Amino acid sequence: MALVAVFGMLGASMKASITGFVGETVKSDLVLYGPSDGSFPIPRQALDAARDTRGVTAVSGFGIAPVSVAGTGDAATVGNGGGTGFFDGDPTVTGNVTPVTGDVTLDRPGFIASAATAADHGWTVGGQVPLSATVPGTPERELGTVELLGTYQPNSLLGDLVVSWSALSPYVDEGAFGTGTFASPMLYAAFVDGDGNGEDLRQALEDAVDPFIVVQVLTPAEFAGQQAVFVDQMLNILYALLALAVIVAVLGIVNTLALNVIERRREIGMMRAVGVTRGQVRRMITLEAVQIALYGAVVGVVVGLALGWAFLRVLSGEGLDTIEVPWGQLGGMIVASAVIGVLAAVWPAAKASRTPPLEAVAD
Repeated sequence: MALVAVFGMLGASMKASITGFVGETVKSDLVLYGPSDGSFPIPRQALDAARDTRGVTAVSGFGIAPVSVAGTGDAATVGNGGGTGFFDGDPTVTGNVTPVTGDVTLDRPGFIASAATAADHGWTVGGQVPLSATVPGTPERELGTVELLGTYQPNSLLGDLVVSWSALSPYVDEGAFGTGTFASPMLYAAFVDGDGNGEDLRQALEDAVDPFIVVQVLTPAEFAGQQAVFVDQMLNILYALLALAVIVAVLGIVNTLALNVIERRREIGMMRAVGVTRGQVRRMITLEAVQIALYGAVVGVVVGLALGWAFLRVLSGEGLDTIEVPWGQLGGMIVASAVIGVLAAVWPAAKASRTPPLEAVAD
């Protein structure tokens, strides 16, 4: 129960952090997104189709490219190699990019970085920084330089830095990334702003991107839900493994009660002899089982909450800055424990109720 509580708390906090991250960084009207597992990136032609859609005022696509800026990339990875984020269009379409110095619209070849990252590396607006290809399976190769166009306040979506697509496209055209999977940098999401009715805009976009099959048109809230799918998948695997521990716990309750019935055979016989009915004996054993199960559940939940809080405090610097307690899940676990206690008591209670009073007292 402690492990279930820990993972439940971790999962709820991860989903709350993801929802908060999307809510704080994505303010666009709609989001174009591929399958939740990232197996099929968005085709670049989908951005052109969206830009040509009536009512759309701006479209900006975010992806991961197998490049490194001055040996530095964000936390994203491409295959087994490092990756750096890039934007095809204006990053401010996401709605929450606050400039510090220079221009952060990426309207020309270059890159933008968070003010802290630029300060740490001594970069200044207008300065040239080395750009290298980091295609998995090949040695890192310097491509040239790229200009720092501007800096911005901390932004979870942009990370430490992002490069403009116009700075990368010449290298893609000349085959700098080879001919394999990473020949063209992958596009994972596109952010869309438009005029007029939101439902009309969504329907128009769905019609426009329908030929690309894998592209979904989502609201920011639905986009956040898609990101949480990974958390649910991870938790389902863990819960499946923990179910074995729950089965062992149920068998432990059955074994404990069975031993109690055997050890208290004489006491049960005496109770039956003085007028206790079989139903009362069954009820007594069942209440004992429920008491054992609830005690273990409550102690496990308390221990799990303490461990989960400590775990999340350690991970607070990794983006898990929201601590969420799944009270509904924990309450359901406690109720389920009582039910399990009742079921575990069926055989021991039946055995105790059938104890022959005279034989048991004679023993």
